[in-house]
Amino acid sequence: ARFDHYMKKTASPFLGAALTEAIYQQRSDLLENRSAKAMIIKIDIRGYTDFYKGNDGELVRQFMTAYHGSVSRCVGQTRGYWHKSIGDGQLASYGAMEPHDDLSDIPGVEIELQTAEARKSRTHFDNVLKAAMSIAYQFERLKEQFDVQEKLSLGIAIAYGDVEVRVQGDATHKKELDIDGEVILRCSRLESYTKVIQCELAINGTVIVLSPELLGFADLRMFKAWNTSEERLQIKSYPEIQNVAFHVFLDTDERRDSIIKMRAS
Repeated sequence: ARFDHYMKKTASPFLGAALTEAIYQQRSDLLENRSAKAMIIKIDIRGYTDFYKGNDGELVRQFMTAYHGSVSRCVGQTRGYWHKSIGDGQLASYGAMEPHDDLSDIPGVEIELQTAEARKSRTHFDNVLKAAMSIAYQFERLKEQFDVQEKLSLGIAIAYGDVEVRVQGDATHKKELDIDGEVILRCSRLESYTKVIQCELAINGTVIVLSPELLGFADLRMFKAWNTSEERLQIKSYPEIQNVAFHVFLDTDERRDSIIKMRAS
């Protein structure tokens, strides 16, 4: 029993909450292919190549280790699931890896299910936005801590939709529980689109973009509308998207002043 506890404690940080429960609580249902509605957040570092090439390798490793830890911590503390870290890119979800009981075949529960789904979506949005803001804030602190001279910022996108949770890989070598779906592709395109907004506004700060389906959740005191209908401002592969919302992360005195004004209003 002591060895099992040791193995669980050692393996859990690598497996994540969903896989830990599936393996150690014998929840085989969590290892099955399924569909779910989820919030997706995609994050990328702007200016990373120049930072990587222009600094000592040890400094870059220390900075990125601290940054990855920050992302994992912020996502975990807000009940999200950190899926991937590929270089300077990050992918996490809210709602995809949770167990879901299918009650749709029970007569008369449709309205209750819709209400519950709406509440859950609101909670996931609040959590993912809290994570995004915390990641952006801590990113600025890390730049100060490591005395980064390059113009580093984050491109962050958040989208909502149906995802497919799938068991991928080969049983003889390695298998993993992964997510797929159009919403992930859309979120990736929107994350890349933050570069367009940075360029148009001539700014170097972190930009957060919300997919159109989230505009109803957005606090318009914080987010601004951005029209993408003009051809040169269209989102690659998504010309049908006409509007998104964006927020430029403000730091230090400017950020505090903005928060004070928003609360006062």
